Amino acid sequence: MRKVLKIAGVGCLTILVAGAIVIAVNWDRITLVARNVAAMFDGFEEAQTLRSVDALLDFIDADRSRVSLVAYRLDDPDSAILLNPDVPRALASTIKILVLAGYAEGVDEGRWSPDERVPLADVEAFFLPGTDGGAHERAVEVYRERGWLDAGAVSLRDVVWAMMTVSDNAATDYLLHRMGRDRAEALPDRLGLGGSDAPLPISGVFLSWADAADEPLADAAWGLADRLQGDPEFRTAQQENPMTSDVSVREQARLGVARFPGGTARDYAGLMERVQRGELVSDTASATMREFLEWQMENEPIRREFTSYGTKGGSLAGVLTEATYAVPRDTAPGGVAALLFEELPIMVWLTLAQAEVRQEVAGTEDGRLSVTAGTSAQAPSILHQDFLRRLLTDPEFFESVRRRLEAPPHVGQESAP
Repeated sequence: MRKVLKIAGVGCLTILVAGAIVIAVNWDRITLVARNVAAMFDGFEEAQTLRSVDALLDFIDADRSRVSLVAYRLDDPDSAILLNPDVPRALASTIKILVLAGYAEGVDEGRWSPDERVPLADVEAFFLPGTDGGAHERAVEVYRERGWLDAGAVSLRDVVWAMMTVSDNAATDYLLHRMGRDRAEALPDRLGLGGSDAPLPISGVFLSWADAADEPLADAAWGLADRLQGDPEFRTAQQENPMTSDVSVREQARLGVARFPGGTARDYAGLMERVQRGELVSDTASATMREFLEWQMENEPIRREFTSYGTKGGSLAGVLTEATYAVPRDTAPGGVAALLFEELPIMVWLTLAQAEVRQEVAGTEDGRLSVTAGTSAQAPSILHQDFLRRLLTDPEFFESVRRRLEAPPHVGQESAP
């Protein structure tokens, strides 16, 4: 019996030692999972209330410092809703509107041809798994389903479609690489955006979170994206070990605000107005932009309600953004809006960004949450989009929101500095 117990004791000790080794080797991963699970309780009670457009308005009113909103009717821009209109905030994928404008300029000037064939490998040189909610993989699926992928190449128009419709970050970085840093950095000035940043390669921005925190963001982002594109060994290492596996969702939220290009709601509402009116760059360039911004017109409910509806949203941990123009089929004049949320509690962010959440949860491993800088091409059913559509189609609701947000904050509320 003593021998049996001795053997059993040795066995238990062996198991304990082996378990300790496993825990030690994977301690960073285990603590990361624990931090992400804990983050799911951030804003839990607030998130439970977000079940309607009116509830979202209550949240915006109660937490004004986290939100910028500019909205106005096309026939009466002076009666605008202006909540923190000039506060720069992280834009996530809404900044891709500027990349689209750069593409439209190139087509308008004859420098780019929408029918040019682009090797898919050239786009995938900028691909970082876990940074776009599965958008790039979805884009490739659509290329194949629709017969756009031929001999390993797609058209330049298809690459732009992937950037705007499924929010493919690799497609965005390919277009920026083609555009060049100087032309990309000049976009805000050329487009009259006085309070907003130029777009940066998204892959480089994410890589900078780990590798170049002390370097100016633009230098780091362009340099790391160039390395990703030109150094196969570096690219393989980054694709096999995504940076999201080492950064908690709370840290992603902090870095998204600190190290991601930003803009103001006033700039982006004005940008969407000029696109809708055909006044951004030129009438033909604006028409090129509307071709891609109006992707939701493929949905029957949107076609029934609007003669034109263009939008681009974005999502990062704690960040949710949307810029929209809408012209209803009824007698309403239509309008434009830009809504920017920042520093949202994680559960509030997850609740509002339902489409992005479904993509992320399906693709996570070991309890990790991925960084997302994009939106999915799903039927419109996300609460903040419903809020903007109602704002731009219901004059009574518009006026009630304007009056409410023009009033001083209640005791305990804060306004943005």
